Amino acid sequence: MVDMKIFQFTLQGILNVKHSLEKKYMAEYGACEARARLFRAELEEINGRIERDRLDFRRTATAGAKAPKLAAFSAGFAALREKANAQLRKIEAAEEEKQRVQAALFKVMQERKMLEKLKEKQIEEYKMIQKAEEAAETDEFLTNKLYTSK
Repeated sequence: MVDMKIFQFTLQGILNVKHSLEKKYMAEYGACEARARLFRAELEEINGRIERDRLDFRRTATAGAKAPKLAAFSAGFAALREKANAQLRKIEAAEEEKQRVQAALFKVMQERKMLEKLKEKQIEEYKMIQKAEEAAETDEFLTNKLYTSK
């Protein structure tokens, strides 16, 4: 009688690692997306402040403000523009990081899918071998029974 073996995928360890990497990259991608959203929101706040300061500057200038006060507005605008540019660089870096993580995630997902297809193929081969072994065992049993009953 043939002992029933349990199917064991030869590359299961690698498949498990791919699953872990996929989860890691998905979490990392989500963090990158959240970071980029946060940076965009901060940029919107800076741009809103620039716009409010512009309106204040126009009101102050049309009200006949002195040069030192107008110079202070100008310095404030320069600082805000620099802050906005720094925020744009942060957004760009976050987007680049997000794209890098996304590429790594897609690669790991492709590798995982390939391994899962290979596993399915090995399962089918295993089932065919098991069926052939069972058929051979049944034939042997029937042949022995036929000859022993005579």
